Amino acid sequence: MLKNIMNLKGVAVLSKEQQKSVNGSKGSYCRMVMYYPNGSAEPGGGYFEASTWAGVSAAAGVECAKAMREMGGTRCTYNCEYDGYGQ
Repeated sequence: MLKNIMNLKGVAVLSKEQQKSVNGSKGSYCRMVMYYPNGSAEPGGGYFEASTWAGVSAAAGVECAKAMREMGGTRCTYNCEYDGYGQ
């Protein structure tokens, strides 16, 4: 099987040092709720990816801020699945 993999275009064997610097991405679905000046709220959410869990949360926060600007919200909250909803 290794021979088959090595015959694929673009495949290379990494040294031990190179293997130490390989980082996978993390991803999680984050629930979001947008609140409006009239007291109403609108649920939503999305899937966010980053190299760390903190990065996933940061991406959700950026999206909340963007949505507030675009939709006239007064507050936006997010809650990500990776750390358990409600944590």
